[in-house]
Amino acid sequence: KLVNGYAKFLAAYGGNEGALLDAAEQYLEQIANRRVTNGISLCKSFDAYRAWVTVEAGHYDAIQLPDGTLRKHPRSIAFSSMDEVEFQQLYKSALDVLWRWILSRTFRTQ
Repeated sequence: KLVNGYAKFLAAYGGNEGALLDAAEQYLEQIANRRVTNGISLCKSFDAYRAWVTVEAGHYDAIQLPDGTLRKHPRSIAFSSMDEVEFQQLYKSALDVLWRWILSRTFRTQ
C-alpha cells in the first residue's frame, strides 16, 4: 500500500500513473523474492508471530496429540487472564525473546 500510494503521489505530479504503479509492483516483487531467498517469510501473520513469541517466552500449555507427539499451545496473553506477577513475567520473557531473535541483530540495509 505504501509503495503504491507513493507511486500515485508521484503520478499526481506529472508522471504516468500506470508506469509508476507497474514499477512499484515490480519493485515489491523483487524485494519479496529476495526475502524468500534469504529465508524470510513472504507472508507475514501477526497471529503466528504472536504465538511464536508467546511459546518461546515459555507461556504455553503442552498438549499431547493422539499420535503421542507434544505440541506447545500458546496461552492467552490477555491481561485479564493472569495476575500482575504472571503478566510481568510474560512481558519480560517476551521482550527477552524479541531481543535475542530480532532486536539485537543488525541488518544489511542499516
